[in-house]
Amino acid sequence: MGEVIDLIGSTEDGFDDNPQNVPDAEDRKRSAKEEAEGSPAMNDKNIDPILIHGFDGDDESSTTSILDSNTIDKELRVKLRELLKALNSMTKTPNWFHNRAWDDVDEHLKSSKHHSEEKHRRLIKKLLTRYRDDKGRNLIQVAFRKRAPLDILKYLIDAGGKDLLWSTDNIGQNALFYAVDSTLEIVKKIIEIAGDEIIVQKDREQRNALGCACSFSASREVIELLIEKGGGANLVADCDRDNFTSLHYACRSDADSSIVNILLEKGPSDLVSMQTVDGWTALHHACYNNARPEIIQLLVNRGHHEIVGMGTKKKNTALHFICARSIDPSVLEILLKSYKKQNEIDCDEVINALFKICARGLFSNMLMPFTDLGGGTMITHHVRSKLEEYENKSILHVACSTAEAKFDTISLLMKVGGKRLLKVKDDMGNSIIHYCVKNNVDVQIIRTFIDVLGDDWYVINRKGNNALHYTSSSTPLEVIDLLASKKASFEIGKDGDYPLDCMIKKRTNYPSQQIIHLQEYMYEHDPNGYELPHDRSNNSKKDAKQKHATLKCIRDLPKKQRIDTLKGNYVWTVLNNQMSQPIVRAVILLDILVQIVVVWEYSFNIDKNMNFSATTWILFLLSFLWITLREAIQFYSSNFWAYVSDVSNVIDLTQIYLMICTFLRDIVDINLLHLQVFCVGISWLRLIFVCSNVIYKVKVFLSALESITKHLLPFIFVTTIIVISFAHMFHVAGPLSNVSCLDESITSVKELRDEYQTWTCSLNDSYFHSFAMLLSGDFLFFDSPSGLRSTLSFIFAAVIGIILLNILIAVVNDSFKKVEDNSEYAFWLGRLRFIVEMQGLLGVKAMDCMSSPSKITPKRRIFTQWDNSDSYSK
Repeated sequence: MGEVIDLIGSTEDGFDDNPQNVPDAEDRKRSAKEEAEGSPAMNDKNIDPILIHGFDGDDESSTTSILDSNTIDKELRVKLRELLKALNSMTKTPNWFHNRAWDDVDEHLKSSKHHSEEKHRRLIKKLLTRYRDDKGRNLIQVAFRKRAPLDILKYLIDAGGKDLLWSTDNIGQNALFYAVDSTLEIVKKIIEIAGDEIIVQKDREQRNALGCACSFSASREVIELLIEKGGGANLVADCDRDNFTSLHYACRSDADSSIVNILLEKGPSDLVSMQTVDGWTALHHACYNNARPEIIQLLVNRGHHEIVGMGTKKKNTALHFICARSIDPSVLEILLKSYKKQNEIDCDEVINALFKICARGLFSNMLMPFTDLGGGTMITHHVRSKLEEYENKSILHVACSTAEAKFDTISLLMKVGGKRLLKVKDDMGNSIIHYCVKNNVDVQIIRTFIDVLGDDWYVINRKGNNALHYTSSSTPLEVIDLLASKKASFEIGKDGDYPLDCMIKKRTNYPSQQIIHLQEYMYEHDPNGYELPHDRSNNSKKDAKQKHATLKCIRDLPKKQRIDTLKGNYVWTVLNNQMSQPIVRAVILLDILVQIVVVWEYSFNIDKNMNFSATTWILFLLSFLWITLREAIQFYSSNFWAYVSDVSNVIDLTQIYLMICTFLRDIVDINLLHLQVFCVGISWLRLIFVCSNVIYKVKVFLSALESITKHLLPFIFVTTIIVISFAHMFHVAGPLSNVSCLDESITSVKELRDEYQTWTCSLNDSYFHSFAMLLSGDFLFFDSPSGLRSTLSFIFAAVIGIILLNILIAVVNDSFKKVEDNSEYAFWLGRLRFIVEMQGLLGVKAMDCMSSPSKITPKRRIFTQWDNSDSYSK
């Protein structure tokens, strides 16, 4: 807020004797120019050039020039100081009119002693005129905006006079603009003081006070007064910058029907048909803003049914707005009756209106009014929309484009449109069933469509997809029951995707239940799993390796989604079918045979110097090439992070590295004994992983071992730190107190070293003995009391033997229980990865030929026992 500066003029009492008159046309133009340049309009010609925004009642020095005048008695001076504080306070708080200081000043200024004194009245007027807030509003405008009591408003109007009432804010609005939604008494008072001309004054948007009154739903009496005093029909028809009349504002703000009626009666005959710059009439605004039926009826009656067909610049009529926004069928009936009274009916317009109703999924009561207008014939003959927003869809397509579609609405459309309407496809070849599934329409509606269409419900769109391709996590399982025939379940789209593929690719809102449910139908129609693996490269221009995506997509899913997908028995059947093929079994047996050869070579057929015979060399080389080839294919066909996170791949790479070191043993400086030890251990370990591809129990055990190890990593880390800390403490404590680490006669003899515990002299020995105590439980310094050393041993034994070992047991127990619960998943994940790797190795077409029933149909497959999940509990 600013300060009140020196207000003393050139006269002896400190005030200007030439008060502002009502601004003439030139003054208004000058004021408008100043406002356009960003300066608040100030109406006093002799006011100081510094503009004052608000008061600062706490700064007494700023009011000295006014209040120190000898012509003001002491009592009034005190009251004026309180007035300034009151003005400052009341403009900062919503309930400023309850300020006690204002009441005191108000009572004093209205007293007989001072009220008649012209100089005192002008002093208050000067103070009121000087006030401006940050939006350029004077004190009267602020009082109206903050809903001040009537007595304060009256006093401010009387004290401010004509000058203050004509004063405008930053957007060019005077006090009447702020007062139009107040009482009739206040509005009359302003007009009496300021004159009738204030009614026709316009703001920056060229809007007058009547337009503002209609926007704020002023009372009927105020509207009548403004029209009477402001020029009658000319004021009502007066337009703002965008050609809005007062009738437009009244209909846009949902004013009372009595106000609309007054405007129609007092305004010119063409008022109802006047359009804004966007082509909107008052009827457009009324329909767009869901006005009451009586207002719509008034406008239609006054417009003689001609305005109903008037369109905006975007070709929207009032009928379109009603259908797109209203939920009141009585309003729609008013417009349709008006259409019926015309000689011509624009069928396209009515049909487009019908489309807008159906797009909102409204009840059939909004469609019923069209029946009398021949709606059934229009729907039948105008089955496709010409509106760009509906992409040449049928009215039934639009009705089923929202999940809120109502059964009674659909039933009515089917009744008037018949089976012909149900068979209509859009430009992309989508049928009504496609729309229902895409938009999760109620299952009752879908069932009705399928019953009416019979076998004709099954439609393939231009993408080669049937309705089942568009199921999602929101699709009810009953819909899948209706759609999942053998033909629909195994239909391959032009993108090479089954319906199951489309579900799997939905990474957000993953449809787990829908996938499992669909697999039940796929298993029922294809119990041998022959259909899914077929190569789909001929259905698309893309490469074949990109088309066989189902199993690969499942493998690359996030863990939780992959677990849910692998619960379906059809995927199990497909994996077992693939595993049962002769070439796959041959690869598995070859893997086992090659690994047995590697184990034999390292464990039984190589001497300590790792010398090879010629036969051994050839077998070893062939084994190395096969293992390397298999690993390269696996790496190529896998996601990088999935590959490196698989423990079996780490074992494979380690063995390949050790085999390379074996080949280069004479070139690279390496300890042969260490190399052979590691080679033997890794070869036997990899043999276990290779066998787990065909032995279910082994796979579960390895999965449990891997999971437990991962859970134990934090435990191992913490335990290692603790043991190292104790090793350092033992080293600092040293051997028994009567022995020195420098005494070689003791430290050089093993028996004496053990007796006197001189291992503490060496940090390496301290590490070794500390970890040995951890693993063996043979704690040292327990034979006899040895002070600090025995204390450390007791603490070490308590931490390791009681706390950490019990934690270890609990972690292992919990981890194994979790693995047992997911053992089925672990097995199928391993099999899934192996099959995807085989597809990368052999190609999809080769495996298709072998999985086809015409090529090979085994009577009994070795993996059939696992087609049903109940087998795992045996």
